[in-house]
Amino acid sequence: MMKVSNGKTIRRLGWRSMKAARTRNLIAVLAIALTTVLFTSLFTIAMSINDGFQQSNFRQVGGFSHGGFKYLTEEQFNDLKDDPLIDQWGMRRFIGMPTEVPFNKSHVEVSYADANEAHWMYCDPAEGRLPQEGTDEAATDTHVLELLGVERYDLVLLDLNLPRKDGMTVLRSLRQTDRETRVLILSARSEVEDKVAGLDAGANDYLAKPFHLAELEARIRSLTLRQFTQQDVLLVCGDLTFDTRSRTAAVKGQTMTLTRKETGILEYLMVHQGRPVSQEELMDHVWDNSVDSFSNSIRVHISALRKKLRAALGYDPIRNRIGEGYLMGGTEA
Repeated sequence: MMKVSNGKTIRRLGWRSMKAARTRNLIAVLAIALTTVLFTSLFTIAMSINDGFQQSNFRQVGGFSHGGFKYLTEEQFNDLKDDPLIDQWGMRRFIGMPTEVPFNKSHVEVSYADANEAHWMYCDPAEGRLPQEGTDEAATDTHVLELLGVERYDLVLLDLNLPRKDGMTVLRSLRQTDRETRVLILSARSEVEDKVAGLDAGANDYLAKPFHLAELEARIRSLTLRQFTQQDVLLVCGDLTFDTRSRTAAVKGQTMTLTRKETGILEYLMVHQGRPVSQEELMDHVWDNSVDSFSNSIRVHISALRKKLRAALGYDPIRNRIGEGYLMGGTEA
């Protein structure tokens, strides 16, 4: 019996075969790689679509959780939340539905929800915080506020000597949920320490008694001339930005040179993007009461502002709405 060692021959023939079909082999490897990438991409897209449908369904039913139980007793709830299969839990306790006017024609529920449940029901506050447990605080949406006739105010005149509650307490409570409404303190406490305490608590201005009515009017005008917030805000309209803290406008990072009136006009229009602003409204918020309503001053300043914007942007972002006013941003009807 003869032993033949043909391993070397086989390897040589295999190597020659691979070299002869190198292009074909490279194409095969590339095809396998592309197929793997394709299936991975399709799987990722399918998972994203499924997640999108899931999120959409959650929003339609008004919640973010994967399951819910109604009409549970306290004992049943405690048993469920301690179950090892339940990763997170939240609780909402229904209290009732008001039936008196103005709620009799609207579906309004009063309930208690913990932080998890509030988050899953898309009740995270846009500003401020959720009510604290053990207090008489409550959270609601703008629809309920409209039913109650509650409005947001441009300015609060706050006297520190109130009959039932100290004005500083009122101010601190307001600032916990509202950082935008401007507050002017009126008080007979005229010491520097009192003024510093009021301003540190969140007041925008402090006027000691006695005062002249003209001074009060001037301070009110100063606080209501411009729409601004307590926080640093960067207003944006395309490539145009406006820093409300430094009150400077820039185009693609390049600061523009504007007069005081042009700056006030631009800020007001950018704050109210998407809606027409009349000349009379600009007079009320950018000019003082000394301006004649028939004066050409406003149109002159707006014309100068638009020329500067056109030169910097290459187009005019301010449009005229006949019979309505000046419009920045938004879309033409």
